[in-house]
Amino acid sequence: MNNVQIIRLTLLTLLLNFNGFSQEKETVHLTGSFWDYATGTDLPNKVTTYWKGSPVSSFSNRSKIEITFSKSTDALLFESTGYTPLKLPVFFWGQFLQESFAPISLKTEKTGTPVEHHNYLIFCKPADFTTTNTYELKHFNGEALHCSQNITAAIHSNNGLMLESKEDFKGQKYQLSVKSNKGIILMTNDFIPQNGINFVDLNLYYNANADPDMAGQTIAMNKLLETKIYYFEQSKYDLSPENKSRLDSLASELIRIPGYNIKIKGFTDHVGNVKLNSTLAEYRSKVVANYLATKGIVKEKIETDWERENKMQDKSVVEPDLKKFRKVEINIKL
Repeated sequence: MNNVQIIRLTLLTLLLNFNGFSQEKETVHLTGSFWDYATGTDLPNKVTTYWKGSPVSSFSNRSKIEITFSKSTDALLFESTGYTPLKLPVFFWGQFLQESFAPISLKTEKTGTPVEHHNYLIFCKPADFTTTNTYELKHFNGEALHCSQNITAAIHSNNGLMLESKEDFKGQKYQLSVKSNKGIILMTNDFIPQNGINFVDLNLYYNANADPDMAGQTIAMNKLLETKIYYFEQSKYDLSPENKSRLDSLASELIRIPGYNIKIKGFTDHVGNVKLNSTLAEYRSKVVANYLATKGIVKEKIETDWERENKMQDKSVVEPDLKKFRKVEINIKL
């Protein structure tokens, strides 16, 4: 590499860094193998990333591929001494604003032996991936649905998922959808892959400007899962009109959602007899549970608990600050 090439490469790297492409949260971590088709052996390799036809960075690996690159990359070159190199265009589907992990397995042959051209779909595993969500992939030929499959387990066990195809991707369409365990759609991504390597982002982004309906559903669900607090008057366990109204709203939301469980816990302040306070805390939790049951919540889905011994550290707390300890907390689990 001459001095002009070195300067050009340095300027490219600086430009990428200036534009934020070097930020770790926006990178793809690619791991896998570049292997000899005849023997099945993993090869020592060098992988070079490209941007607009120019090399940006190179990674040398003794056997397994381990590289990190940004979504600005538009081609990858895989090389091993004595073997046919593979240079493949790269495409990104999704925002790729968060860190992702992707698997790859590419075969090659001795120099002079032509390597059959394949195309790849690689679904990138998010850092916060959870199997409680369902990842479903639909494949269309034109407008007709060709097949549909649940790829959740494959993504989980393989640090992502790579699909290899001998066919031209032209005219093929895919749809990736992510659903929560209650059936709410968290993300839908329609894409038409190109010939080469296609990286698909599986991170969930709750952007109200990008998708108001999806963001609204997600915000509402997150709000439902927040701990809810209902306050009581001193030495009382009857429900105030405000608490009844809030419990009515909660019940109406829960009735529409399958697979939930409710934990209700009662509390008191530290004033008075410990045993009587424990009984009061119990009554508070049970009166809330009974009220929800009258509003259509199945009793088997409700778990009640209460504070047996007040754990307030500061016994010098007096009114009005004591009010915040006379309460019931409700937590929803899905």
